[in-house]
Amino acid sequence: MRTDYWLTGEDRILKWGPGPWVDEPDLVEWQHEPSQYPCLLLRQAEMGAWCGYAGVPPGHPLYGKTASKINRIVHVHCGVNFAEHAKTTYTLDPAFKDCWFFGFDAAHANQDLIPQYIQMGLQGLIKDTVYRDFRYMREQAEILAQGLWEYCNHQKGDT
Repeated sequence: MRTDYWLTGEDRILKWGPGPWVDEPDLVEWQHEPSQYPCLLLRQAEMGAWCGYAGVPPGHPLYGKTASKINRIVHVHCGVNFAEHAKTTYTLDPAFKDCWFFGFDAAHANQDLIPQYIQMGLQGLIKDTVYRDFRYMREQAEILAQGLWEYCNHQKGDT
């Protein structure tokens, strides 16, 4: 697992105010077990909210498919809203350069607590919201990778 911190805790306090994000990393990359599919969590630089991704290799039956297709197969936080080649993600491991990534985020107004909104004084947008922390987002990325893997195994079993 690779972990990167782009901002210090002090920088985060200045940018978004105090909160659980102060001690969290900004990028984490790992491989889902048992599929070995790449998973990635990336903090949005401006808003401070997390985005989560799982990738599939060429040859996977969902390679090149749209986000809406994935939402009919696996359910993650607020649904998959990203489907693109690895060249457009921040994956660091060159072994995953040919993967197709599916992603989701925790930046939904009136549902997710977005750190930037605190500093902007947008209290109306954060009332009754929940900050989706690193642990929660990692679990969601694992659910996504597991669903992609199970779909592939199911398709192989049907042939």
